[in-house]
Amino acid sequence: MTPLPLGILALAGAGGGGGAFDLLETTTTSATSITYTGLDTLAAGYKNLQIRMVARSNVSNPDVVMQFNGASSNYSEHYLHYFQGNSAPTSEGYSSTAGIGQDGGLWRIAGTNRASSTYQAAVIDIADFASAQKNKTAKILSGIGGFAIMLISGARSNTDAITSITIKTQGGSNFQNSRFSLYGSL
Repeated sequence: MTPLPLGILALAGAGGGGGAFDLLETTTTSATSITYTGLDTLAAGYKNLQIRMVARSNVSNPDVVMQFNGASSNYSEHYLHYFQGNSAPTSEGYSSTAGIGQDGGLWRIAGTNRASSTYQAAVIDIADFASAQKNKTAKILSGIGGFAIMLISGARSNTDAITSITIKTQGGSNFQNSRFSLYGSL
Protein backbone atom coordinates (compact mmCIF):
# COMPACT_ATOMS: atom_id res chain seq x y z
CA MET A 1 0.00 0.00 0.00
CA THR A 2 1.36 3.40 -0.95
CA PRO A 3 1.79 5.66 2.11
CA LEU A 4 -0.68 8.54 2.23
CA PRO A 5 0.39 12.03 3.28
CA LEU A 6 -0.02 13.07 6.91
CA GLY A 7 -0.79 9.52 8.02
CA ILE A 8 -4.27 9.47 6.47
CA LEU A 9 -5.46 5.90 6.12
CA ALA A 10 -7.09 4.56 3.01
CA LEU A 11 -10.83 4.29 3.61
CA ALA A 12 -10.86 0.53 3.13
CA GLY A 13 -8.32 0.03 5.91
CA ALA A 14 -9.52 2.65 8.38
CA GLY A 15 -11.70 2.10 11.39
CA GLY A 16 -10.35 -1.10 12.87
CA GLY A 17 -12.54 -3.53 10.94
CA GLY A 18 -16.02 -2.04 11.33
CA GLY A 19 -18.27 0.27 9.42
CA ALA A 20 -18.80 -1.59 6.14
CA PHE A 21 -22.36 -2.61 5.29
CA ASP A 22 -23.19 -5.66 3.19
CA LEU A 23 -26.55 -5.80 1.41
CA LEU A 24 -28.44 -8.91 2.56
CA GLU A 25 -31.85 -8.41 0.95
CA THR A 26 -33.95 -5.79 -0.86
CA THR A 27 -37.72 -5.90 -1.21
CA THR A 28 -40.18 -3.60 -2.98
CA THR A 29 -43.71 -3.99 -1.67
CA SER A 30 -47.21 -2.57 -1.63
CA ALA A 31 -48.36 -4.83 1.25
CA THR A 32 -49.33 -3.72 4.77
CA SER A 33 -46.04 -5.00 6.25
CA ILE A 34 -42.61 -6.39 5.57
CA THR A 35 -41.00 -9.06 7.71
CA TYR A 36 -37.40 -10.19 7.66
CA THR A 37 -37.28 -13.76 9.00
CA GLY A 38 -34.50 -16.23 9.65
CA LEU A 39 -32.07 -13.48 10.67
CA ASP A 40 -30.09 -16.02 12.69
CA THR A 41 -29.18 -17.57 9.30
CA LEU A 42 -29.51 -14.66 6.85
CA ALA A 43 -27.36 -12.31 8.96
CA ALA A 44 -25.12 -14.91 10.62
CA GLY A 45 -21.68 -13.47 11.31
CA TYR A 46 -22.87 -9.87 11.49
CA LYS A 47 -23.09 -7.85 14.70
CA ASN A 48 -25.43 -5.03 13.66
CA LEU A 49 -28.28 -4.61 11.20
CA GLN A 50 -29.39 -1.59 9.22
CA ILE A 51 -32.65 -1.19 7.31
CA ARG A 52 -32.89 1.56 4.73
CA MET A 53 -36.43 2.28 3.69
CA VAL A 54 -38.06 4.59 1.18
CA ALA A 55 -41.80 4.40 1.74
CA ARG A 56 -45.19 5.92 1.13
CA SER A 57 -48.74 4.74 1.70
CA ASN A 58 -52.14 4.61 0.06
CA VAL A 59 -53.67 6.76 2.87
CA SER A 60 -52.77 10.12 4.44
CA ASN A 61 -49.61 9.96 6.65
CA PRO A 62 -50.12 6.58 8.36
CA ASP A 63 -48.10 5.66 11.43
CA VAL A 64 -45.51 2.89 11.23
CA VAL A 65 -44.49 0.39 13.91
CA MET A 66 -41.54 -2.01 14.17
CA GLN A 67 -41.52 -5.23 16.22
CA PHE A 68 -38.87 -7.85 16.95
CA ASN A 69 -39.62 -11.60 16.86
CA GLY A 70 -43.35 -10.92 16.48
CA ALA A 71 -43.51 -9.64 20.06
CA SER A 72 -46.04 -6.93 20.91
CA SER A 73 -44.94 -6.04 24.43
CA ASN A 74 -42.07 -4.60 26.51
CA TYR A 75 -41.03 -1.77 24.17
CA SER A 76 -40.13 1.80 25.08
CA GLU A 77 -39.42 4.72 22.78
CA HIS A 78 -38.28 8.33 22.68
CA TYR A 79 -38.76 10.87 19.91
CA LEU A 80 -37.26 14.15 18.87
CA HIS A 81 -39.28 15.53 15.99
CA TYR A 82 -39.96 18.63 14.01
CA PHE A 83 -43.11 19.00 11.95
CA GLN A 84 -43.54 21.76 9.39
CA GLY A 85 -45.40 24.64 10.97
CA ASN A 86 -44.16 23.99 14.51
CA SER A 87 -42.07 26.78 16.02
CA ALA A 88 -39.55 24.37 17.59
CA PRO A 89 -38.68 20.68 17.78
CA THR A 90 -40.50 18.68 20.44
CA SER A 91 -39.77 15.46 22.26
CA GLU A 92 -41.83 12.67 23.79
CA GLY A 93 -41.25 9.34 25.47
CA TYR A 94 -43.37 6.25 26.04
CA SER A 95 -42.97 3.01 27.96
CA SER A 96 -44.81 -0.31 27.85
CA THR A 97 -45.66 -0.02 24.16
CA ALA A 98 -46.50 -2.73 21.62
CA GLY A 99 -43.64 -1.81 19.27
CA ILE A 100 -41.29 0.98 18.29
CA GLY A 101 -43.54 3.65 16.80
CA GLN A 102 -46.66 2.25 18.46
CA ASP A 103 -47.46 5.31 20.60
CA GLY A 104 -47.29 8.97 19.84
CA GLY A 105 -48.07 8.66 16.14
CA LEU A 106 -44.72 10.20 15.34
CA TRP A 107 -43.15 7.69 12.98
CA ARG A 108 -45.11 8.43 9.86
CA ILE A 109 -44.66 7.88 6.18
CA ALA A 110 -45.77 10.03 3.28
CA GLY A 111 -49.28 9.35 2.08
CA THR A 112 -51.95 10.50 -0.31
CA ASN A 113 -51.92 14.02 1.12
CA ARG A 114 -48.41 14.49 -0.36
CA ALA A 115 -47.34 14.62 -4.00
CA SER A 116 -47.11 11.15 -5.55
CA SER A 117 -43.34 11.58 -5.83
CA THR A 118 -42.93 12.25 -2.07
CA TYR A 119 -41.59 9.35 -0.04
CA GLN A 120 -40.40 9.00 3.53
CA ALA A 121 -36.77 7.98 3.88
CA ALA A 122 -35.49 6.26 7.01
CA VAL A 123 -32.34 4.58 8.23
CA ILE A 124 -32.90 2.10 11.06
CA ASP A 125 -29.89 0.86 13.04
CA ILE A 126 -30.27 -2.20 15.28
CA ALA A 127 -27.26 -2.89 17.50
CA ASP A 128 -26.11 -6.33 18.67
CA PHE A 129 -29.18 -8.06 17.24
CA ALA A 130 -27.86 -11.59 17.86
CA SER A 131 -26.63 -11.06 21.41
CA ALA A 132 -28.44 -13.00 24.14
CA GLN A 133 -26.88 -10.75 26.80
CA LYS A 134 -28.47 -7.37 26.02
CA ASN A 135 -31.87 -5.76 25.61
CA LYS A 136 -32.47 -4.87 21.97
CA THR A 137 -32.18 -1.26 20.82
CA ALA A 138 -32.89 0.62 17.61
CA LYS A 139 -32.23 4.13 16.33
CA ILE A 140 -34.31 5.57 13.50
CA LEU A 141 -33.48 8.71 11.53
CA SER A 142 -36.44 9.55 9.34
CA GLY A 143 -37.84 12.36 7.26
CA ILE A 144 -40.59 13.27 4.85
CA GLY A 145 -39.51 15.99 2.44
CA GLY A 146 -40.95 19.37 3.39
CA PHE A 147 -43.00 17.93 6.26
CA ALA A 148 -41.13 16.24 9.12
CA ILE A 149 -37.78 15.15 10.54
CA MET A 150 -37.77 12.48 13.25
CA LEU A 151 -35.09 10.92 15.45
CA ILE A 152 -36.46 7.93 17.31
CA SER A 153 -34.77 5.62 19.77
CA GLY A 154 -36.48 2.47 20.91
CA ALA A 155 -35.78 -0.60 22.97
CA ARG A 156 -37.33 -3.94 23.78
CA SER A 157 -36.72 -5.17 27.31
CA ASN A 158 -35.79 -8.68 26.27
CA THR A 159 -32.40 -10.31 25.72
CA ASP A 160 -33.51 -12.87 23.11
CA ALA A 161 -31.59 -12.70 19.85
CA ILE A 162 -33.62 -11.02 17.10
CA THR A 163 -34.58 -13.62 14.49
CA SER A 164 -37.28 -11.56 12.76
CA ILE A 165 -38.16 -7.89 12.27
CA THR A 166 -41.56 -6.65 11.12
CA ILE A 167 -42.28 -3.11 9.94
CA LYS A 168 -45.95 -2.41 9.35
CA THR A 169 -48.39 0.40 8.80
CA GLN A 170 -51.05 0.89 11.44
CA GLY A 171 -54.75 0.90 10.65
CA GLY A 172 -54.49 -1.55 7.77
CA SER A 173 -53.15 0.86 5.16
CA ASN A 174 -50.74 -0.42 2.53
CA PHE A 175 -47.24 0.62 1.65
CA GLN A 176 -47.16 1.86 -1.94
CA ASN A 177 -44.18 0.90 -4.13
CA SER A 178 -41.97 1.06 -1.04
CA ARG A 179 -38.41 -0.26 -0.90
CA PHE A 180 -36.75 -1.87 2.13
CA SER A 181 -33.09 -2.93 2.10
CA LEU A 182 -31.51 -4.96 4.91
CA TYR A 183 -27.77 -4.62 5.55
CA GLY A 184 -25.41 -6.33 7.97
CA SER A 185 -22.24 -4.89 9.47
CA LEU A 186 -19.50 -6.25 11.69
